[in-house]
Amino acid sequence: MAKGALIRFKTSTGLYLSDDRVVVTVVGATPTGVKQLSQEVRPLDKGGLTACLAALQEEKTLSGQIISGVASRRFFLITRTAPPGDEEEELTDALAGGLGRMEGGLVSGITPVRLPGGPMLTLFAASRRLALDALEGLRGIKEKRLQLTGSPLALYLQARENPKPSRKHPTEVRIFLGDGDGMAVLAHNGVPVALHMFDCPADRLQASVETAGMMMAARARDSLGLGQVDISYLHVGEEHAEFAAACEASAGVPMKAAPVVRFDAHTSSHALAMMGMKKQPKWLANLFERVFEPAGFVKNFPLVAVICLSGMLGTLSIFMNSAVDTLRVEADGLKARAKANYQSVGVTREQLKGKHEAAKEEFRLASYFISDRAYWSDILYELPALIPDTMTVEDFDAKDTVRFPRKKAVDASVVGKLRQMSVAATAPVEHGANSPPELKVLTRNIQECEAIQSLLPRIINSNVRLMPGVTQPMARVLITSAP
Repeated sequence: MAKGALIRFKTSTGLYLSDDRVVVTVVGATPTGVKQLSQEVRPLDKGGLTACLAALQEEKTLSGQIISGVASRRFFLITRTAPPGDEEEELTDALAGGLGRMEGGLVSGITPVRLPGGPMLTLFAASRRLALDALEGLRGIKEKRLQLTGSPLALYLQARENPKPSRKHPTEVRIFLGDGDGMAVLAHNGVPVALHMFDCPADRLQASVETAGMMMAARARDSLGLGQVDISYLHVGEEHAEFAAACEASAGVPMKAAPVVRFDAHTSSHALAMMGMKKQPKWLANLFERVFEPAGFVKNFPLVAVICLSGMLGTLSIFMNSAVDTLRVEADGLKARAKANYQSVGVTREQLKGKHEAAKEEFRLASYFISDRAYWSDILYELPALIPDTMTVEDFDAKDTVRFPRKKAVDASVVGKLRQMSVAATAPVEHGANSPPELKVLTRNIQECEAIQSLLPRIINSNVRLMPGVTQPMARVLITSAP
């Protein structure tokens, strides 16, 4: 429907930002409710994101509040225990690994969350380079109209409209499916605390959904101390109740079919636009706030230029009295404007240094979240090949408590308590034997696995417990690795 075909009042624009395109959606309030007024896809050409957004602005396509959303696989969400206030290395050292090497660094927001296991911090982060490019393309638009977030958060907020959240189910998972891929969001009391992207080809759709549900349930239980997941909503359509029931029976996680919310660029762009029409939750960070150009005193009041002009005018005072008076009035106006700018953002000149240090601290913390994390997916991918065919895996447990690099050396036993991986498996054992031969094979395979050795090179525990079996004794093997 054309924009001019509807009577509009309040409007909002959603911008889905990906590596190769921008999807633009404009919605507006009408007498019959909020309607989508337009949606289009703009591929990124040689000018990149900045040129694309500048063109949209020049064409007057952008309307009302403008909510930009980073594509799902370029947006990061992590929840960790608040770190201790130990001595830390310089920020540049902290960025030495992981996503900290991203060109231009990270732009982030941190929200405290209170979980049953205690207070934690949830980090929202994206590429700082992307944020700067987007802001440059939107130059000239008032800052209060601009917001940068992650498209997964927009989809989650849209999904919570139907079904509405229940106090009986504070810990929920929302699962969204697209063409060949999917996304799961774990939330507690309406605050997203974990995010998981997964592949879901058509021939393995049910298995992919079951695995995603089990992974989020394990993260809720083991990493975040949330206990069991109360409900998992599959946003595939309420008519697919049998599919949800089959997934629930196989995964052992409560699942329910919910109204369709597609995991794709068009739906994400629409969800972003809808965010601008509603009151947003307090936990939702605006990542643009970390890259807005500060309204500095020097910028608003060119003191050096005024002093130079005053000196020149002093020699020409006979002829320039009126000009001097004019400049004084203008200087007073500039001072008043600078003061008003400080007041509008709630900052005084004396507070600027403190604000700068606080922003630096938040950025440092966000960088540590990313650069010091363990990527368990690589290990999980390799694990099946490490287990001998005659063994059965009973349990896999891994933990990675957030920590900061320190100037002083840290004892290995301390580090080992913060990051560990344990594999428990059973195998038949001969009568009178103390351990199965598979123990040596499994130990050797773990020691030769590059993914494990890069994170956990030391085997700190290898335990065997003999148990009675139906036809012959069984042995339960437990191997624990640490840094």
